[in-house]
Formats: sequence, C-alpha cells, structure tokens
Amino acid sequence: MFKSILPVISFLIFSCKIASAVVNVTTLFTRCGPGLDIGVPSNQSAHFAISHVKGRLIDETPRRVGYKRYVRQRLEDNNLRSCYGLARCNRALAIQECRVCLGVADRILIQACGFARSGRIALQDCYMRFAMTYFYEGFRPQDEEEHAAVPDSTERSTEDDDPGS
Repeated sequence: MFKSILPVISFLIFSCKIASAVVNVTTLFTRCGPGLDIGVPSNQSAHFAISHVKGRLIDETPRRVGYKRYVRQRLEDNNLRSCYGLARCNRALAIQECRVCLGVADRILIQACGFARSGRIALQDCYMRFAMTYFYEGFRPQDEEEHAAVPDSTERSTEDDDPGS
C-alpha cells in the first residue's frame, strides 16, 4: 500500500515546490490599522473572526472564477458586528499558486500587523485585505454568498483602512 501512495506524495511535494518557485511574493506594500486589546472578551471574538476570514480567503479565493473573493464573518458574541475580507490573485497563477501566494500574504500580515483591527497587503501576484469595518461597496451584506465583482487592478491606495479615521 505504501508503494502505491509514494508517487502521489512525491507529486504533491514536487507540485508545491514548483508552485512556490513560480509565485512572485515580492511585497509591494503592507498597511495595518489600530490594534485590538486581546484581553477584552469582545476583541477575542473579533480576533477569531479575523482569523476565520483570512482562512476562508486562502481556501475559497483559488476556487473562484477570476481568483477574487469577498467574505464576511459575523462575530460570535455580537451578531451586529462583522469582519470583512477581500482577496485577489493574478489570473495567470494555477490554483495551488494562488493558495501559496495568499498563505504567504497571511503570514506577512500576521508578522506586520499582529492583533490589528484591519490590514492589507499587496504582493506581486496577490492581494489580501481584512477589516472590522465595511469597506467594499460592491458587496451586498445581506447575501454573503453572492460573488461580488472586484476591480481588476490591484488596489494601491494610501488611505487608512478605517473610514473616517
């Protein structure tokens, strides 16, 4: 049995190495919003929602036509508050390459932003953004499964993540 699984495992390892070698993860910019006091219970719920949103973006974006995805996660302790996320990959990437790029983006955001309420990063081949505030007009909050049209160009704004800041 082990001999029949070995070629599959070798292929997967080789595929991942190829994907990571092809993806351009050069950082174009990183922006972080204000931090969360993780000792406050409602902020723990927000941190969980942010982690969940980023995980969904990494998992779901590569499976979407056009490699773009917008998601919302309601906070467990307050159904009126939500975390929002947006991700996009270069359309020339393979599915696994998109996933690799977004995974690298997430790791960089964790290192750069820690427990921030918002953050965004543009790598050469992908983009990821999350915020505890609503930031994308093309998304209809009443239907989070609706696929929103995301602009084709990678956002390179110098604005703060939180409106009104």
